[in-house]
Amino acid sequence: MDVILKPVLAGGIIIGYKYWMDRSYDKNINKHLYSGAVGAGAVFASSYLSQFYEIPMNNEKVEAILNISLKPAVSGVLYGVGEKYLLDSNDSFIKNTLVGAGACAVSGFIATPVSKYF
Repeated sequence: MDVILKPVLAGGIIIGYKYWMDRSYDKNINKHLYSGAVGAGAVFASSYLSQFYEIPMNNEKVEAILNISLKPAVSGVLYGVGEKYLLDSNDSFIKNTLVGAGACAVSGFIATPVSKYF
């Protein structure tokens, strides 16, 4: 459930953020949808890549650090690269990286209780 829910939430957060920031002069929603798709793909890829990290002896503290810092960092970099090279964004790489990392972190905080409920 978390594998599907977290990228969908991150994509929705990015679509909302891009729409909010460009609402006054850019009415083309396709650009925002593509940004959300890149963000969802980046979060999915970071979740997939995190399966290959070796966690020593199922340590919960190391796993918490992995979820809080490493997954958002990887998804932020992947989103920044995707925005810059796939969508030819005019925003800076650092801004795109922070947007991707923030969307991953927020979607993780939202998806955790929802996935535990179901």
